[in-house]
Amino acid sequence: MAYINYIIFFIAAVFTKITDNLVDERLIAHKWLKFFTGFFYGAILGFLLSTSGFSALIIGTVMGNLFYGRFDNKAHQISLFSLLLFSALFGFPQIGIIIMAVFICAAWIDEFLNDNSKNLQLKQRPVLVISCLMVSVFTSNPVYFIAIAFFDVGYFLAEYGMEKFWKKFDAEYGTHLILDFYKCNSKELNSPEFVKGLLKKTVELLDMHPISDYVAFEYRAGKKIDSGVSGFVFITESHIAIHTYPMKNLAKIDVFSCKKFDVEKIENFLKKKFEAEESEKKFFDREKHYPKDMENCQKIIETTR
Repeated sequence: MAYINYIIFFIAAVFTKITDNLVDERLIAHKWLKFFTGFFYGAILGFLLSTSGFSALIIGTVMGNLFYGRFDNKAHQISLFSLLLFSALFGFPQIGIIIMAVFICAAWIDEFLNDNSKNLQLKQRPVLVISCLMVSVFTSNPVYFIAIAFFDVGYFLAEYGMEKFWKKFDAEYGTHLILDFYKCNSKELNSPEFVKGLLKKTVELLDMHPISDYVAFEYRAGKKIDSGVSGFVFITESHIAIHTYPMKNLAKIDVFSCKKFDVEKIENFLKKKFEAEESEKKFFDREKHYPKDMENCQKIIETTR
């Protein structure tokens, strides 16, 4: 019977990942599907709480995610309700408090690291895996490590399958990058030719396509300190604009494109050209007028096109 529970846990992982992706990514699917998959994996976990030998792992992982705030959408809230409902129907087991506390902490730490590790994507939640291994060794009971192994395999296969076979909503909304460069040491901040050249090199670097001339001119403001050079170019993807303030050693840049581009690449390139000691960056996708639901969003795009 134990191996059947592992297979069921594997299936729960598949539906957990499907629900996660339906919530977090731009996938074309019926708007109710994520609620169904959420309810289904919650029901499976509720059943396993009563029948498996790794109930402490299940409830500990769920509580760790709950404490971190992962159940912040309706699909996962439905899964939590389903879990409680089915565990009540099949009977809530006795759980070792210490072991459950270990898994709660491990799950919470994994979520924290996943959100706060800038250079590390912890998709496999290694702290929980290590905790399962340690608990299995300490208790001489391999059930926890085997269970998390089955779950991770199911989670990985679901992710791989969705990337390969599930169609994503492909409307390109537009990334808007805003750069402010401070303490610019370039002596060409007051040169229209310098700004025009930067516009051209930026377009070439990002493999975009100009549909206007490269324009740059010197602007004399009412206050001399606000004077400088402004330049812009219209591109098929949208536009790029550069404004310099030589007396402030300041440069401001906008790059707006419906085509995705490497934000870090363009920031590093322009920062080097302006010889800026400090920089500030903001970027966001400009799609707020579209509904978050992919089915409705797709209908709007198809209608307008």
